[in-house]
Amino acid sequence: MDKVCIVCGKTFERPPYKAGNIKCCSAECMEARKRIHDHHEWPGELYHGACKHCGAEFTSSRKRMYCEKHTGVTARKQADRQPCKQCGKKLPPKRTVFCSDECKKRYYNPEQYVLTDEIVRDRIAERYDHIVHISGHESDGKIIVRCKACGYEFIIGERASRVTRVIKCKRCYDRERRRKAKEKAKLNAVRNLVGIIRKRIAFLEDTESRKRTCKVCGKEFIMYRGQTGTILCSPECVSQNKKEYKRDQWHKRRAIYKDSADTITIRELYDRDNGTCYLCGAQCDYEDMSIDNGTYTAGARYPSIDHIQPLSKGGTHTWDNVKLACCLCNSLKGDSWSDNDG
Repeated sequence: MDKVCIVCGKTFERPPYKAGNIKCCSAECMEARKRIHDHHEWPGELYHGACKHCGAEFTSSRKRMYCEKHTGVTARKQADRQPCKQCGKKLPPKRTVFCSDECKKRYYNPEQYVLTDEIVRDRIAERYDHIVHISGHESDGKIIVRCKACGYEFIIGERASRVTRVIKCKRCYDRERRRKAKEKAKLNAVRNLVGIIRKRIAFLEDTESRKRTCKVCGKEFIMYRGQTGTILCSPECVSQNKKEYKRDQWHKRRAIYKDSADTITIRELYDRDNGTCYLCGAQCDYEDMSIDNGTYTAGARYPSIDHIQPLSKGGTHTWDNVKLACCLCNSLKGDSWSDNDG
């Protein structure tokens, strides 16, 4: 089937191996069509015509009835709108003669709508307290008024003299806006200052609540957050406190030993308990010891005296409260209570 190229107008036969609606005869025509679509370039002759709506002459790449200005239906309807008989403005939709009822009344009763400076001045004085009419009415096209507060002159519309509206002086409005902005800035500054003071008071209260007096050196210090019951200010005071505690415990033990009526030795306790540790049941050994430069070091199985009820918990240094135990078991038991008989 023969077809006509839309670019060059030549007749060509569609190749059997190509499917679809082919409109160009060659690759050059296809490229030219692409340029027309992308860049609105027409390589051939242009169409010359006159717009059916406005009669203006135009040129186009194809045959058309309307110019570009009146191509759409909405554009033609907008152009068809007639001016208002009274004010000359274009009629809005669904209006055929007058743009408003006010224009209609003025057109048919002109004697009732004759405006002068005196009429406009009386209307403005009746409706507004902050402005004064200076000059102008509707026929002049401008109504100039003056602000009573600052004396600034500006223009208002004629409708504002008939209907009460919110009319603001630009200078007074800007002045009030700047005043409110300054007040808001001051208020924010006061709020920020109050916030800083509150944070400072809270910090001082928290610091005061964390003040402690060192038990060892007597100095005041501030403990860290999260610590409870801290009464020592430094590691040196902690070490000194441990030494004093050990010394006090040793003095207490010596006092208990002195107050006891029984004289207890490891040899006598070893013979009484047959050399058996009452905690683990193993045999204690006097030979489990070492001497280094005159210093005796007891081993794990060396015999020792253990108090069933610890001295720190009210126990006594008497025969009924002591038993034989190896050094390892005695160290592991510590100051805990034990009534194990072996």
